[in-house]
Amino acid sequence: MATPLFLDIFSLYLSEELSALLNTATVEKCKLDIDERSLNVTVNSKLYLDSQNCDQIHNALKNALKLQECDIQFLFSKESFCVEACKDIIDGLKLKNAVLNGYFNGAKYSLQDGVLEIELKHGGYEKIRESKFENQFNKLTKDLFDNDLGEKHDEMALRIWSYFKKKSVELVNIGCTVILDWGFWSLENRRSLTEF
Repeated sequence: MATPLFLDIFSLYLSEELSALLNTATVEKCKLDIDERSLNVTVNSKLYLDSQNCDQIHNALKNALKLQECDIQFLFSKESFCVEACKDIIDGLKLKNAVLNGYFNGAKYSLQDGVLEIELKHGGYEKIRESKFENQFNKLTKDLFDNDLGEKHDEMALRIWSYFKKKSVELVNIGCTVILDWGFWSLENRRSLTEF
């Protein structure tokens, strides 16, 4: 049985603009409970839909079908991962974790070769790290895009360590005390940092 296209089922309830965004989207799961007036849908999309578009789709279906509950989960292809998606994920995390509020205002985002860099305008790196932001961000990214680092994890860890080493030298040069505590388990890694 072929996977149904989202528009084959729901095109009557969406504007032309929203339909254009969903022309290749498929329905992975769909459950309509008539008694409860609820709809639960999982949608696979090759294109990233920003949070505003997702909200518009949700509201259009909920209103047109006169639903009490409408839960639409969008899953996106790895190829659709983009800066806008990162911003939406961070905005969602800010709603759940008040510690993050303000630090990302005015931040600059860049995404190259699957590596996201965020330059904070107002500082706050330490507070963000303490709030377990990276773990939360990675989990949501994996859930939405199945876009974990996988085989690139070790390469990325080395790049991050190199970056922190460089920054630690800059901090020492301006008189700050720096402690790099990465919980190294291998003797080689401990020696490398000690020699540094």
